Amino acid sequence: MARLLYSDGVSELLQFDLTDQIDGITQSFNTSSSMNQSSVRVYYNGIRQSQDDISFNSSTSFSLSFIPQIGDHLFIDYVVG
Repeated sequence: MARLLYSDGVSELLQFDLTDQIDGITQSFNTSSSMNQSSVRVYYNGIRQSQDDISFNSSTSFSLSFIPQIGDHLFIDYVVG
């Protein structure tokens, strides 16, 4: 589910809780709206991940360099783009 963090009338900063996509197998995750890739911030169990750990599959999908495990938490902040 998306949560609006900021809007200036032109752009929106959203936060998505992707925890429900964690299955202990996959490294790829999807958002419901396109991401401005330079704005993406991923938080794994509350710790911001390095850009080196994130690769983009499409404007609505990204992969991590590690596999989150069931019971972990994954959030992403990004500007809709």
